[in-house]
Amino acid sequence: MLNDLPNLESPKANYYQNMSVLRKTLRDGYTIKDASWLRPNSQLASTLLNPNRTVGQTFLGAERNLLNNKGLWP
Repeated sequence: MLNDLPNLESPKANYYQNMSVLRKTLRDGYTIKDASWLRPNSQLASTLLNPNRTVGQTFLGAERNLLNNKGLWP
């Protein structure tokens, strides 16, 4: 599935692509596992440009929100 996620050089475009692939994967009936469960939302997921960002403000946070809305996480 990583072949379905080329870098589009834009965070917004990457977000929409990522969420589209995640939704398709769910529709296709695949089981989704959050492999980063050891990092709760309160733990920082900083970057060089945004050192105070949390996991909830990242692609991972958006994915978790989608899975949570569908009753698949945690």
